[in-house]
Amino acid sequence: SELSMMSWSLATRGDYDPDFMAYIARRSMELMRSFTGQHVATVIWAIATVSYKDDPCIDEFLGMALGAICARANEFQPLNLALISWGLAKLSYR
Repeated sequence: SELSMMSWSLATRGDYDPDFMAYIARRSMELMRSFTGQHVATVIWAIATVSYKDDPCIDEFLGMALGAICARANEFQPLNLALISWGLAKLSYR
């Protein structure tokens, strides 16, 4: 999705606006059903790369993402799961 590409671009540059990252998390929750495993992994990777966890919507997004992973496990490739695991660990998500 364009949203996951945008999050990747911002994280890669290291230049991000916290409000925009929160927007990406909120919008990703709205689009979660249409996201592929790669989209979910990319957004989690981007949020973790910039270490952005100051907004409560980030935890909500991560919880929803984990629900999607459990419900649609067969749609996630090993690389997706590796990026998600790394991101969750970096964010100290529990």
